[in-house]
Amino acid sequence: MRQFRCFLYVWLACAGTCLADATGEPTVLTYGTYQWYVIVRGEKYGIRLKDTANPNRLTDDDEWFVIFSDETSGHETYGAGRFLSVDRPDSSGITFIDFNKAYNPPCAFTEFATCPLPPAQNKLSVPILAGERAYGVH
Repeated sequence: MRQFRCFLYVWLACAGTCLADATGEPTVLTYGTYQWYVIVRGEKYGIRLKDTANPNRLTDDDEWFVIFSDETSGHETYGAGRFLSVDRPDSSGITFIDFNKAYNPPCAFTEFATCPLPPAQNKLSVPILAGERAYGVH
């Protein structure tokens, strides 16, 4: 697997201000060459990410490895963050992030393991109330 290096921290930066895109016009957030398309359907949000500088940059890996933290880190979930595998985008560049599959790193279970920390870009400013919860103190 390869580390997924897109910046997840912008997703839902417009929470409460994004408009429903029933007309097919999602809210677009931009940071550098990255564009997040925030798709709102009722109370559900979907995110589509594009890197305009590298539109076709894909790996041969079927899954990408993501390290992230969020507002639950250190409270309801492991403090250093969680891991997640994301399917490689399809031919149209779309993938889905299923946070229900987020899991604790090995260092959540033993003091003898070392784990990478999420980069600043992957520290989400919203709580992700899905996936594996805090295991306890080791």
